[in-house]
Amino acid sequence: MVPALFLYLTLAKDVKDMVARKDLASAERTVRAFQREAGSTPEFAAALSWLARGELMAKQFDRADAYAVETRKLADQLLRTHKLDADPWLPTAVGAAIEVHAQVLAARGERGDAVDFLRAQAALFGASSIGERIEKNLNLLNLEGKPAPALEESDWFGGSLRRWRPCAAIRCCCFSGRTGASTAKPKCRSWRKYRRFTDPRGWC
Repeated sequence: MVPALFLYLTLAKDVKDMVARKDLASAERTVRAFQREAGSTPEFAAALSWLARGELMAKQFDRADAYAVETRKLADQLLRTHKLDADPWLPTAVGAAIEVHAQVLAARGERGDAVDFLRAQAALFGASSIGERIEKNLNLLNLEGKPAPALEESDWFGGSLRRWRPCAAIRCCCFSGRTGASTAKPKCRSWRKYRRFTDPRGWC
């Protein structure tokens, strides 16, 4: 039998890698084996949230939402004895559960419900480390189907904006056009200005 400590140290990364390979069946077996061995820990919740994201990417919306709901119920129980930002796994679990549930609602054509849900979650977690992630998901839903925000020529220091799509300019604003060197995002005025229009990973 694999020691519980070893499972604890490798679960989240292993499940994430399996999801990336689209091996969701193995990912689920790994998650459930850990649950039987070590119980419903914060890292189990984070790994379960990766299953939710994997099913969402596969457009299996019912399964994705079921995992998201299970993750959220478990996370709510854990938050009775853990502080969200004091735990390394709970922000991942809660943030992904919120994101997946909202995206499933939107995929089902229930965009208004998704927006209302995200606003309620923003009220609950706005001051936490996942507050910005919730806000970005909300902005994505609100802006879908609408024109991209206008960019100012002064916001691009590597050349003209005319050859860039708006999201590409947002994505590249923190890199030097000449050297490719990255600048720190907190110091990048354009990134701070337009980041609310990118997705939670910073990509369009």
